[in-house]
Amino acid sequence: MNKKILIVDDDVSTCKILELVLGKKGYDVRTVNSGNAAILENRVQFFDIAMMDIHLPDREGIELLSHFKKVCPDTAVVMITGDASAENAIRALNEGADAYITKPFNMEYVEHILDQVVEKLKLREDNLLLNRKLQQELGEKIRAEATLINNLNFIQKLINIFPSPIFYKDAKGRYQGCNTAFEKYVGRSQEEIIGKTDRDIAPGDSEKQILSAGDGLIRNEDEQEQEASIQYADGTVHHMIVKKAFYTDSAGKPAGQFCIMVDITGRKNAEKERLRLSTAIEQATESIVITDKDSIMQYVNPAVEKVTGYSREELIGKKPSILNSGRHPESFYQDMWQTLSEGRVWTGHLVNKRKDGSLYEEEASITPVKDNLGNISNYVAVKRDVTEEVRQRKQLQVAQKMEAIGTLAGGIAHDFNNILAAIMGYSELAQDELPKGSRVRSHFDEIQKASVRAKELVHQILTISRQDEYEKYPAQIHLIMKEVVKLMRATLPASIEIKTEIVKCRSVLADATQIHQVLMNLCTNAYHAMSDTGGILELSLREVQFEFSIIVGEIMLLPGDYVEIAVRDSGHGIDEKTIGRIFDPYFTTKPKEKGTGLGLSIVYSIIQQHNGAIRVQSKVGKGTVFQTFLPVYTDTMKKKAPDRKQIPGGNEKILIVDDEPQLAGLGEKMLSPLGYAVEIFTSAEEALKAFQARPEYFDLVITDMAMPKISGIQLAASLRNLRNNIPIILCTGFSEQVTDDVLKQAGISKMMLKPLSKSELASAVRTMLDAE
Repeated sequence: MNKKILIVDDDVSTCKILELVLGKKGYDVRTVNSGNAAILENRVQFFDIAMMDIHLPDREGIELLSHFKKVCPDTAVVMITGDASAENAIRALNEGADAYITKPFNMEYVEHILDQVVEKLKLREDNLLLNRKLQQELGEKIRAEATLINNLNFIQKLINIFPSPIFYKDAKGRYQGCNTAFEKYVGRSQEEIIGKTDRDIAPGDSEKQILSAGDGLIRNEDEQEQEASIQYADGTVHHMIVKKAFYTDSAGKPAGQFCIMVDITGRKNAEKERLRLSTAIEQATESIVITDKDSIMQYVNPAVEKVTGYSREELIGKKPSILNSGRHPESFYQDMWQTLSEGRVWTGHLVNKRKDGSLYEEEASITPVKDNLGNISNYVAVKRDVTEEVRQRKQLQVAQKMEAIGTLAGGIAHDFNNILAAIMGYSELAQDELPKGSRVRSHFDEIQKASVRAKELVHQILTISRQDEYEKYPAQIHLIMKEVVKLMRATLPASIEIKTEIVKCRSVLADATQIHQVLMNLCTNAYHAMSDTGGILELSLREVQFEFSIIVGEIMLLPGDYVEIAVRDSGHGIDEKTIGRIFDPYFTTKPKEKGTGLGLSIVYSIIQQHNGAIRVQSKVGKGTVFQTFLPVYTDTMKKKAPDRKQIPGGNEKILIVDDEPQLAGLGEKMLSPLGYAVEIFTSAEEALKAFQARPEYFDLVITDMAMPKISGIQLAASLRNLRNNIPIILCTGFSEQVTDDVLKQAGISKMMLKPLSKSELASAVRTMLDAE
């Protein structure tokens, strides 16, 4: 038992007898002969049970009982007395005694009393444990509900961003939600839309189009896309691409539908559209199970059959444990049945297993049903399939992780760009001092190329995280492809043969680094498809012309000239089911440690941003080919590649401020040979003092952004207060928080992102000075 007992009795023989007998029964016994000694002993250690004489030499046992109940209420107290009067017994019990024993006593009776006390203690401990468990479960449920509400709010805010009408329905065709664009379409608020059908809200003839499109979806049971002419609530008719898809329950049956309506009136004004909708043909209901008091299933509704894959005959007469997935410990079910056996409702989250072995998740509420006598006769379980909700929640968590990665990238960009600035700048200065054609100069050329690639890569990472527009210039795709082929030959094993058919084509308006990334990703995926068996990797480039509009993938390409990039492998191929999802974010067929599911989705995004399209063709066991189409550059397209042939100079006086001595010195070394008089400072405070002493001396100020004590923004504002017409160039390694308003308020003439080449810096300086 190992229960600790404190015996308090001035009769030494009584103490010894109790200590001997109870010790043999497994109790841990400690004896004292006075009330004060008992109080001292209780301060040293906790006792489960205290047996005390009602008459003690130094204080009354009743007084000691009151002390124990006040100081250690969890200790059970058994009173001992030679006085068998009812008055003493009542008094002791009123003061909180758990039992009362009179002398002389029979040891069997004492043991019986102690057994009762121990059982009482156990019940008390069990109750405390159950209360804690219930509080924990209640807290978890509240947190889970709060998380779900937050997720739903997030999704609503997300779809409200889209300018296209978006809505979703249940299996009965009743609207469950929509975005603000859809509210404008039907001329009703979301509160007026939810719970209604197409007949209730669709304006004009749009209802017929929606219903007919929905019939097609039911027949085909597939995601659909079609064009239709749809009348808005204001009477205007819009040409739309309507994309609808159904979502299914755990049995794979349609349970509802999603829809996005993309307005293509501007480019498809002459064409008529057909509207396709997806309608659920079977209502998704909650699963209901009734068992007897021994947990034998007596009834299951059809929803249970659909969710689990078992027939009613297979389930009735069995216990619900037939659905156990093994994902919950035995203690989970013990706690559940402990709650139910006490007549209380149990609610919680279950991970169960279908007949085919697949797992599903559900929120369950199990209620004990009592008969006329108050005894539990049955249990009723009402369960809701939440497998899809859990999947979406996990996907959201992944998205939040990716957002955190973007934030981290921005945090290190400044320091990384400072390092690149020194590498690029000093290697460029070294090049200028070496004769053309020397071997050492060629080494510096490679350093410059790698540095530029690193600079563009950092910019690309930051741009992806901000979803900004990329800088595009006329690019020679054949040169990029040859560079990729060179890199692939150096890295791929001999088991992969590389074949090329790269024709020099006209330029494409593109971000060269991104096109390089697209090719690297496609080649890497091709290698993975052949890594076990080896094979042939083919890359080709040619010009093609489309006389009419053509759909490539899901993108419509207008008539015109395009560059076609093809990457082909002889690997294992992709099946039809998978090929429809390869461009989805987070979808991957690779193990978790080898793939994120983001590679092809980023490729797809890059090609779209370049006004191009990509498609894939594959046969299992034969291989795969990715074809990318990019529009050929024409004179009507803006952007010309910067002219870097001539580096301008001058004789003006320039003040350079950077807390990095290496970078401040680099600026001087770049500009001084061009004729400028340059003064450098590594302290913003010292620079401000120098300018204050001679405000009319300097013609231009170049300052770093992130500096201790005084930032570049603060320094610029102070300089402008001293001389309001001084041109100022702000250099920074990361511009996330530097807005146009901030620059204008500080009086900054131009902001430049590090690292800078000599020509970039010199051109900016000359432009600013000439503008004055």
